[in-house]
Amino acid sequence: EFQKQGGTAAFIDAEHALDPTYAEKLGVKVKDLLISQPDTGEQALEIADMLVRSGAVDVIVIDSV
Repeated sequence: EFQKQGGTAAFIDAEHALDPTYAEKLGVKVKDLLISQPDTGEQALEIADMLVRSGAVDVIVIDSV
């Protein structure tokens, strides 16, 4: 929804399971999505913290168990 409104979205794929084809079918603009695939949970949190502090994104999605 944020992308439809012109917003910037970030996806932290901690599980390395993002399926770009399926995401596009759901309406995600994958080419405009900031995607990070960290190696550890600590890295994921550091990336999320950096994105929040930057103010450069409107929404952050973290995919993790």
